[in-house]
Amino acid sequence: MIEERKISETLLRLSVPANNYGFKYLKLAVMLADVDENYLHSVMRLYADVARECGTTPQKAEKGIRYAVEQAYMYGDIKIIEALGETDPDTGKLAAGRFIGALCEYLKYES
Repeated sequence: MIEERKISETLLRLSVPANNYGFKYLKLAVMLADVDENYLHSVMRLYADVARECGTTPQKAEKGIRYAVEQAYMYGDIKIIEALGETDPDTGKLAAGRFIGALCEYLKYES
């Protein structure tokens, strides 16, 4: 199980602002996906459960997570970004759901 502290530290290294809702939503999404990998096959269910936990709508949770992922790709630690794996050739980044899965795997095996 990935420690919450480790997730927060990595998100900060990825330049996701801690005072942004996306930080909170993305951290919770990674924690949920770590416990139950089935979330990675149904991202809309993941957004719904993040929203329920945070008292918001699934649409706002999704938007916040997408914004956090965008921040990571624009300003984050390039070593972590590269370690997450191949990106979409058209956009140069992973979709939010794939980003969550890749980040889970990165955090599990990071030393």
